[in-house]
Amino acid sequence: MPLLAGLREVVPWVHQWYGEYDEEWEGHPAEEFQAALDSGRADAEVSEADLVKWRPEKKTGGRKKKSE
Repeated sequence: MPLLAGLREVVPWVHQWYGEYDEEWEGHPAEEFQAALDSGRADAEVSEADLVKWRPEKKTGGRKKKSE
């Protein structure tokens, strides 16, 4: 889920910057990133809305203080 949520956030920029055929990539990076996102969402059975509202779990505690 974290990878898909992150990928969902960058895909619009990939479309903006790499929307056309790229000779170095030998393809269309934006289409490939979109396909990876769509495939991942289908495999994980999560919706676009699920990815939008996903947030990492808040950590509790933290480091313990050293006793002197």
